[in-house]
Amino acid sequence: MTIPRPSGAGVRWGLFASYLALTFYLSSRPWVPGASLLPDSILHLAEFSVLTALLVRALSGALAVPHRAGVLWAAFLFCAVYAVMDELHQSFVPGRDASVRDAAVDIAAIGLTVLSLVALGRRRVHAEC
Repeated sequence: MTIPRPSGAGVRWGLFASYLALTFYLSSRPWVPGASLLPDSILHLAEFSVLTALLVRALSGALAVPHRAGVLWAAFLFCAVYAVMDELHQSFVPGRDASVRDAAVDIAAIGLTVLSLVALGRRRVHAEC
């Protein structure tokens, strides 16, 4: 009996959903182990850059390809709304607080990630010419 391998799309969406669940879980904790080792802005930058990249990859199938504008806008808008909702969620967690600054860093990270993926896609197109 052979066990079917998960499809590429299933794996991509599973990774995105798992990462989204992890970020929600960590936001639900009053204290995140190891978070004090790096500046808060670096952690937010990394968190939302990875989230954005995983969503773009789930939507389009790859990262180093030219992406349709709709995919990039959808990823930007979803992740930006999630960033704001994440801060709101933290306002209800004892020991955590909501921060406009953190949401702004998150949204900046999302934008930089989208722009980086645009540049990566263009570079790939130029390399193939």
